[in-house]
Amino acid sequence: MLKLLSISDDAWSLSRFGNDTDRIELFLEENGLHGLELMKWQAPRVNPIPKDRVIGRHLIFYPMWLDFWKSDKRALIRQFDNVENCFRYYNARSPLELVENYRRDLADSSDMGVEYVVFHVSHSVIEDAYAKNYCCSDGEVIDAFIEMINEILKGLRIGYTVLFENHWFPGLTLLNRGEAQRLLDGVHYPHKGFVLDIGHLMNTKARIRTEEEAVAYILDVLDGLGDLARDIRAIHLNSAATEEHVRESLRNARYNPDAGFETRLTAAMRHVGGMDPHKPFVHPGIQKIIGAVSPEYLVFELASGTYGELRSAVRKQNAALG
Repeated sequence: MLKLLSISDDAWSLSRFGNDTDRIELFLEENGLHGLELMKWQAPRVNPIPKDRVIGRHLIFYPMWLDFWKSDKRALIRQFDNVENCFRYYNARSPLELVENYRRDLADSSDMGVEYVVFHVSHSVIEDAYAKNYCCSDGEVIDAFIEMINEILKGLRIGYTVLFENHWFPGLTLLNRGEAQRLLDGVHYPHKGFVLDIGHLMNTKARIRTEEEAVAYILDVLDGLGDLARDIRAIHLNSAATEEHVRESLRNARYNPDAGFETRLTAAMRHVGGMDPHKPFVHPGIQKIIGAVSPEYLVFELASGTYGELRSAVRKQNAALG
């Protein structure tokens, strides 16, 4: 099992390491980490990411993509206010252009020599951040994703594994074995599997008060997957907010449905970030989950504002692993 650090190449994230390759290398070595899972947003002028340490790549994701894929202009205008906001959000003007963007990212990932890439399989509109009467079903999202991913992968010569990550929004939640199996069966690519995001799975259950309760819940979900759990190749290791903190986040939410797109999006992202804070999972019961899955990749996906905060979070996470 390889222990990896999730890292992004945006300027703010890189500044925590002083834009210094040696500092990233030293951080990995000091914390017993074998490499990186890279979220590649851009091509920074100065990129200190040590390329030979990049084992996996988390592809860019768009939480609300389904209406764009279906070319539902009315729904898009309702969400984005105007088409220019929409095109800026996706960096594409059509579903075909979105597919081509992903195909370039996959080809680039191949050039980087990664062992795997990660796709989110979920969809939510801004209002879904605050309520559970979601705009679509898991099945609708999975059907559309299968259609899109097969277009993306068509004809590409890539040898790495394509992994699909769970979420609490509609799509791949890992709560329904049949839907998860249908996703794997529908993707026309031989090397595929799942990423289990611990925090995302915690958020599928409304009343989790402690990490100890989360351990029991996640083990039950894994039991429900049966032999399909063997297709979980990676774990994104972090902890979500407990019931009390979710309620507090909802109380503090400042959502104005009449505000402009950017204001509504920022408010929703802040609230979702409160539900999914990417803090260390400190209860030692996490060892049972890792033992049950036996992943090839254990990714520390932890939030921090500074180098010191990241170091502290990684040390706490390592301590819980024993």
